[in-house]
Amino acid sequence: NNIEIEKIEYISEVLSRLSLSNSSEIFRFRKELTTQILKSSNPLESLSKIEDIFIRNNIPTVGKIYSCFEILYPDFQGFDFDNSMISPVLKKSSTMSKKVIVFSDLIKASFGSNNRSVNSYLKNIEIGSKLYESIKNGHVQYDALNEFDQNELITFSKHLATLYNNSMKGKKENEEFLSTGNVLTDILELSKKLSPDGTINYNLSDRVIRMFCGFAGIDTLEQAKEYIQRKVKTADSRNRNAAMSDMVLEQGDLIKGIGDITYLSNILQNGSVSKEYLGSSADSDLTPLDTDISMIMSSDGTISEKMNATDASKYGPIWFVLKNDNRFITTRTTSETLETKRDMSKMEVFYTGALGEGHYGIRTGFASSEINYIVMENYDPRVGLEIAMNGFYIPVANKEGKIVFTPKDYDELRKKMNGLSYYGCVEYRLDESINYENPLITEIENVIKENQEQASIESNLIVSKIAFGLEKLNLSVKRRVDLSLNSVVLFNTGSTSRFTNIPGDSDFDFVMQLDREYYENPEKKQLIIKTIFDSLGGTGDLVGNDIRELKVVLQDKYGKQHELVIDITFMPKTDKTEYASDVCVSDRLNSIKDENMRNRVKANIIFAKKFLKSINAYKPSRKDASQGGMGGIGVENWILQNGGTFVNAAKTFVDAASKSTSFNEFKRIYTLYNFGFNHMAEKRGQYQHDNYIENMNEDGYNKMVKALKEYLKTMEIDQSQINKINR
Repeated sequence: NNIEIEKIEYISEVLSRLSLSNSSEIFRFRKELTTQILKSSNPLESLSKIEDIFIRNNIPTVGKIYSCFEILYPDFQGFDFDNSMISPVLKKSSTMSKKVIVFSDLIKASFGSNNRSVNSYLKNIEIGSKLYESIKNGHVQYDALNEFDQNELITFSKHLATLYNNSMKGKKENEEFLSTGNVLTDILELSKKLSPDGTINYNLSDRVIRMFCGFAGIDTLEQAKEYIQRKVKTADSRNRNAAMSDMVLEQGDLIKGIGDITYLSNILQNGSVSKEYLGSSADSDLTPLDTDISMIMSSDGTISEKMNATDASKYGPIWFVLKNDNRFITTRTTSETLETKRDMSKMEVFYTGALGEGHYGIRTGFASSEINYIVMENYDPRVGLEIAMNGFYIPVANKEGKIVFTPKDYDELRKKMNGLSYYGCVEYRLDESINYENPLITEIENVIKENQEQASIESNLIVSKIAFGLEKLNLSVKRRVDLSLNSVVLFNTGSTSRFTNIPGDSDFDFVMQLDREYYENPEKKQLIIKTIFDSLGGTGDLVGNDIRELKVVLQDKYGKQHELVIDITFMPKTDKTEYASDVCVSDRLNSIKDENMRNRVKANIIFAKKFLKSINAYKPSRKDASQGGMGGIGVENWILQNGGTFVNAAKTFVDAASKSTSFNEFKRIYTLYNFGFNHMAEKRGQYQHDNYIENMNEDGYNKMVKALKEYLKTMEIDQSQINKINR
């Protein structure tokens, strides 16, 4: 009903190209993009430009979103600024001023939401500019840099190129900067092009920030970092204080409802913004260029009654509450438009009346750090998880005002994220029990190095065999992100990639990423699968077009035979390495800088796997109901989220069990979240962050409780004997 009749013919191609895109961000925003693209004057031309922006991937998400807006609505084409519902500030502003206002709003929504793409961008600008200055001043040679630093410089040069190509100067010169292939030459040339006065003797990092977000009043790298830190710290402190008492809803407070948890991560990371800026929510879209919100119109009644009296009540089950305080400037009420000067330090809120007298709008949107409370009638623990992953506390209350997700709950989740650099939890804290004596763990520790060598040899054998076979299809095998059409990307995602596999247990889990044109084409995909089977030999199964339990015997260059079991899951390609479940575990292990301690933690993981296999409580119930365990990667997370030791993991498990009268009650109080993204979640139609305890069944739980209790008693006796000897 919302698409002009002449646009109907474009629907199929737009949907197809968005769904087949190798850009992970295009794929994530595909629903929002589809709607906006089909509204544009030339959908296919708009789509091509948007694909180019996302696939280059050299600016934070907020920059891409604004660039998309400019493509879809050049000079605000298509908006009726005589419309009584539009922001009064935008209505009276010139076209250029409108652009400045909107981009500033989006910057504040993104920066104030602790956005990871922004933080990553700022980090690269800081590292890249420092490295370049060191090289320019002769303090270090480029060839002497390690691979990480060289890659940081390459990314830095790409950021500079994108900034220049999108600058007024770059557009005026109408000449896109193209890389010479020499990163230092590129940065030197770009520093000249970006120079404010033609020289190269200026602070390059500050110049980048000024060009990117100077319109928002952020002119230096330090100011950008400080803005994010201040927003996060202020929100966290304010919300912790608020959680000390029950929530109160007052007349004038603002409520926004969203449809379900699938929208929450996007909003927490990017802010709650209008649909025109790829906003993700389930609210109505009756008013342009703002995010819909309802005002509490009366101080009478219970919280539930006050909420039910608003239009936002129709859009739950998750609601945001924003206290109407001095953060806002009201520019229109139900009775009049107020004469107010534009105040960029405040959020503009104004009456729209689209759905009733309490219907208001906030211009462009608001950062997640502006949320005072989240309200749910029935609390979903995944909401608490999303808040913890976003990096600052937001209270969750029920409709009686009771805080059901407390600062303590938040801190407990953050503690489980030790060592995850992706979430800013860089330091990993080992539990003191890491030094407990256990001959069985020490024995494993002594063969860790040998296990690593064996796993590496076998992994390389598998990859080389597959690569040789796929050459016949003119496909090359890459081990890192690669978007070229004639390649596949092959990642070892199993425990053998982290060397946490039981020595001698040669089960390998791979993910093969295919270009979406291959992935979505059954004939091409089947040809690849057949070629892999032919290359590796052996026998195996196809489960949902993924290779499972492929048993092969491969011979290494020394003539040694290796009996291996291989699983290969096929996924579409993406333009960057996702923070998948396996990457998350590797991140945490790599945060343990001391190699001996890291190997000891691995030995604890391996011991835990052997222990659970010995009591037949290892494999998840979906694979083997007779075991009903948490699965291999579940065990790895179990140990790593408990200080790296089997003893501490056993203690926390048994302690939670002692406080539970049933397995169902245990599951409510003992969670084991996957802080990475599950490769298989989308295929299975599941939430992308597993709770590994949900892999278990009651039989597996009971076996674990009994065996862990017995083990802990043995350890207490052993440790008391060791303590006597030490004395």
